[in-house]
Amino acid sequence: MSGGEPAAYDTWSFEEWGRIESAEVGATRARTVTARKLGVEEVGSGISSPPDEAETEGLVSTVEISKRLSRDGDVVRWPVATFPELKKAAPSSVDVTLSIEGDTFSRRVPVYVSYSIMHYD
Repeated sequence: MSGGEPAAYDTWSFEEWGRIESAEVGATRARTVTARKLGVEEVGSGISSPPDEAETEGLVSTVEISKRLSRDGDVVRWPVATFPELKKAAPSSVDVTLSIEGDTFSRRVPVYVSYSIMHYD
């Protein structure tokens, strides 16, 4: 194998790709809407599996804030909002439609919020 080539690759059906990509697109949109409602530059976002108690399947979008602490426990960075403010500002879901070469995939992607405390050693 020459340099730069993948060791292995696989293909997905359009539906499988749509489920993953819709969560990513939903996260980007939820992040933008939430930051605008909070009046801040940016909040974090991502995709994940839903919580165990959720009544949904597949990947979901997340909007995230965090407080960062030094190894001594001093706050290095405060979150841009409180958790209740984040929860109020974030949409509960985002409608996403993806189209490629005549194929269309649509779904309502649930949005979850999270608050974390990151402690650096």
